[in-house]
This record gives sequence, C-alpha cells and structure tokens, in this order.
Amino acid sequence: GKFGHGFVSAGLSRYGGNKIGDSTTMNGVTRTLARLTLGGTISKITGGKFANGAVGAAFAMMVQSVVGSQAANTEEGVSAGAKVLKDKENVGPSRELFDGKVLVRKHGASDAVVSDSELSTVKSNYESIFSKGGEGGKALQSALSTDKPLEVILNDLGGNTAYRGGFKLTVDLSTQINMRSTLTAFSSTRILAHESAHAVLGLSDKPYNLNTTVKFTDGVMKGINGTVRGDYFNVCRPGSCK
Repeated sequence: GKFGHGFVSAGLSRYGGNKIGDSTTMNGVTRTLARLTLGGTISKITGGKFANGAVGAAFAMMVQSVVGSQAANTEEGVSAGAKVLKDKENVGPSRELFDGKVLVRKHGASDAVVSDSELSTVKSNYESIFSKGGEGGKALQSALSTDKPLEVILNDLGGNTAYRGGFKLTVDLSTQINMRSTLTAFSSTRILAHESAHAVLGLSDKPYNLNTTVKFTDGVMKGINGTVRGDYFNVCRPGSCK
C-alpha cells in the first residue's frame, strides 16, 4: 500500500487503541480484534487496503507491548531496589572484600547470610572492573577506602539501584535485563559497574540524552569484554550487552 495510508492508519489506530485498552469490558482477545479492525477500517476509509491497515495496527501493538513491558520491568526493578535500601531491619551481617573496602550483605532477614558463591561472584566482578575496566575501573577503586567502604546489598527481588554518592547499592545477581532486545541480557558485572558509578562517583542517569552513566559503564566493559550498550534506553545489539 501507500506510505501515507499506513502512516495515518497506524497513528489513528494507536490513539484509538489506547481508548480500547482503557475499556474494562473487553478481554485481551477482544481488544486485539478491535484494534486490528480499527486499523484496517481507517486504512480503507483513507483509500488504502483493509489488510495493510490491520497489519500496521498489529505491528504498532507489538512495538507498544515490548517497549511498555520493558519500561515497566525497569521501573519495577528500581522500585524494588529502593525498598531494599530503605529496609534496614531485614539485612544480614556483612562479609568483607578488598580489605574491608567493599562490604557485602544479604537482604531478606536480620540474619540473612551472603553465601560463598554470592561473595565469589561479587568479588570476581569487581576484580574485573578494577583491573580491566580502564580509567573508570581505576576511578571506582581509588574512591573506596576502609573509612568509606562501598556497601553492596544482595537481594532476590529483581532490584538494582543505588544511592547517588551514598556508597550504597543493591543488586539481584540473577537479574536478566533485556531492555529492547529480547536476545540480550546484562551481566552482573555490567549491573554492578553501572550501580557503582551511581553510588561511588555520584553519576546520574538523567538527563537520559547525555547517557553519562551508560557511557562510563561502556568504558569499563570495553576492557572486560568489549560490549557496548550505547544509550540508556537501549538499546543493545543482540549479544552486545552481556
């Protein structure tokens, strides 16, 4: 069909689709059929083909679903992490790394214990960050001391966040953040480097268009495995953000 027909159809069906999505009287299948019918009808009215409009509406729904769900997952992770950082009662005793410059604790109960496996994972990740992470890794390491150690709280809630400049962060080592690529997950090394940039160096994600923290983390990961995230909302090439 013509570009204009598809453009108008996708745009209007997207608007109408939001109204359909607000309806509490429709189930998922009914909403889907309604959106496809709306897209096809708009295309037909504007001089295009019904089928092209329906396909355009389906594609728009797919994009909306993927971006929307991943944004929600990210927001949920930040929210869960914030709750962990505020929950001082349900955090167990610390285990030391790097001569007391990094303290690792476990969230869940006042006696929650960091396992040897978890401690080993955190240690190996920071060893890579400090030794292979270039100037960024060196900056993180030099900012730590026994007087001002980094507190890493492990959680099982999918929470990954940090207090900016507060030398305190929380991560779920099993987190698999895909962002816009369903084929790519971030490693615990990248997540720890990113959250450490917040906690230790005070870097911010906002404004997102500057990508300050992401660029810092990419610089660290360049020396570890050469992966590049690029910008905050993504957007990783498949296999590039491990």
